[in-house]
Amino acid sequence: MGVPDPATGEKEGLPWEFWRWTIAERFGWTLDTVDALSMGDLSEWFQIEDARGKANEARKPKKQR
Repeated sequence: MGVPDPATGEKEGLPWEFWRWTIAERFGWTLDTVDALSMGDLSEWFQIEDARGKANEARKPKKQR
């Protein structure tokens, strides 16, 4: 019941209900507003969030031995 991968269409990751609430809480929207978003808008948002996460990881200092 996860979110479909845009490349393969297969579901993976957290269930859609988690993302519905995450988006609603983050932007102060109702669930109806989140449900009205197009799949294209949602896909774009997921791609941006993924890129932000990767950028934050790259900025972390590397542990030295």
